[in-house]
Amino acid sequence: MRINFKCSACESSSTHNISTSLPLVCNAYDSVIEWSNNTSEIPDVNESGWWVRSDSIPDRRDTRVIYVSHPFNEEVGESFWTLFLPANASINGWGDFPDEIEKSAFIKAKINKVLEYRDHYAWLEVEVEDKLLINDLKNKFTPVNEVHTIFDNIYDFDDYHLYEYDRWLYYYGTDQGDLSNWMLIEKNGKYTHLIALGESGLHYSTAYFGNILLSESTYKKIINKCDN
Repeated sequence: MRINFKCSACESSSTHNISTSLPLVCNAYDSVIEWSNNTSEIPDVNESGWWVRSDSIPDRRDTRVIYVSHPFNEEVGESFWTLFLPANASINGWGDFPDEIEKSAFIKAKINKVLEYRDHYAWLEVEVEDKLLINDLKNKFTPVNEVHTIFDNIYDFDDYHLYEYDRWLYYYGTDQGDLSNWMLIEKNGKYTHLIALGESGLHYSTAYFGNILLSESTYKKIINKCDN
């Protein structure tokens, strides 16, 4: 059984086949999966119609109930990677809650069971197969030197914002309402490591992870493009 949804704008079926020419290791879903703490049942909603998002990173062999929407597209029994953000950041982003960067992770999960499947969303029971903490990414992967500037491989928007928190730089750009990208950079002395990057459009919302050593010119461009 395949779980996928039609785009609300054009009615085309969702896909998850976007790739990047950057030397990043894997692609994952970004912003289309929300995690509950429940292990087998759909969470209840409160009087305001909200259900409680999880603040705890799921561990290997954990079973969790998740909420998925367009452009999610997977078979029951298949495994997939996704970016896990704690509750506040999952709703409002790292820009508003930069302290949750270090509480985030990339999770590999497998669909065990479909609990509810509607036109625009589904509730799924998944088993966690692996996790990579944001804090550990720089040490998990051998750094690769940036050959061509990152901006040759992503949309270079006019509207960018830079958020700094401890050793982290979170760089976010957007245009036309449905296009955006972001970079998460870890500073290490005089070196800057791009460890995660996300791109979103009408039919995709994808994040990549790895370890790219950014050139000084790219780092300066990132700083100079932002006023905040």
